[in-house]
This record gives sequence, C-alpha cells and structure tokens, in this order.
Amino acid sequence: MVIKFFKWSTKQSSPLDKSRMIQATLYCVQITLAYFLMLIAMTYNIWLTAAVVLGAGFGHWLFSSSYSNSNAETMEAATSDSCH
Repeated sequence: MVIKFFKWSTKQSSPLDKSRMIQATLYCVQITLAYFLMLIAMTYNIWLTAAVVLGAGFGHWLFSSSYSNSNAETMEAATSDSCH
C-alpha cells in the first residue's frame, strides 16, 4: 500500500484566474454534452443509443491509447467514465 502525502499550496489563486475560467468553461461544455447524450439515450431509439455507445467506445479507444506509457494514477483517471 502506497501512502501519498500531498503538499498543499499556500498560494491562493483568484476565482477569476484565466486557467480556472477555462477549466470551468470546459467542465460546463462536458456536462452539457453528457446531458445531451443522456437525452438521446432516453429516447429509447435503439439506433441512436447504439451510436452513443459505439461513439463512447471509439472515443475511449482513440484517446486512452495516448496514456499507455503514463503512471498508474493518470491511467486510472484516463480510463474511468468521464461523465462527471
């Protein structure tokens, strides 16, 4: 068992920091797309639902291959469900 201790930064970043605003915007886009995909699946149309599932599988295959040489923590984050 590996115990990791995190060093907390004493530097406070501003709520209006550019990187935080970009991350918040990208998170909103991700959540919006996730809800749209959920609504597509909730139509109970087998072809649309299959397209969502196959697209998610293809995206996972395509983008998780770039993390093959990373450490275990990054690999776990890259291969998990990215809805939330």
